[in-house]
Amino acid sequence: MVSVGEAAKGIYGAWRLAHGDRGGLAWFDTSMTGYWKSFGAAIVALPAYVALVGLAIANWPGEVHLPGILLVQAIAYVIDWFAFPLAAIYICDSLGKGQHYTRLIVALNWAKVIEVAIMLPAALVASLAGGTVLALIPAVIMGLVVVYHWYVTRVTLGASIGEAVMVTVINLTIAIITSMWARSLLL
Repeated sequence: MVSVGEAAKGIYGAWRLAHGDRGGLAWFDTSMTGYWKSFGAAIVALPAYVALVGLAIANWPGEVHLPGILLVQAIAYVIDWFAFPLAAIYICDSLGKGQHYTRLIVALNWAKVIEVAIMLPAALVASLAGGTVLALIPAVIMGLVVVYHWYVTRVTLGASIGEAVMVTVINLTIAIITSMWARSLLL
């Protein structure tokens, strides 16, 4: 289990990367122990994720079957946290960046805490805004999250712009497929 101090270091490192500071990498424990503990970020991010699911349920089309929604969303959450790290083993090796794999995953795991913390208020504003221009805020935030993912990928792997774009697109594609799969089970 990740300690509060370890979580604080990981989140701080991700926060520094979000500000374009490559020095944020120094805050990550990229050992195998640190790698596994970075998945504790899923627990840190969980309350905000649950709130995002709650906002989605509030705007759900049709009848809401809460137990089914919660089960499917819980499964999708776990898949979202582990599918890309599994794929990244092969991606990093094929790019000749295997030595940076743990650094990539540790940084992206802690970055997810920052991302969900930013996405939650944006989703709340959009849900309260109705059909106004404020409803576009989550789309803008999502665009920034993708750029942030790209930057973290580029810095952690020492990748070229194109390599980082490719890895980011694969990561995003896996997340979209997982989300679409979960939604398809519920509609």
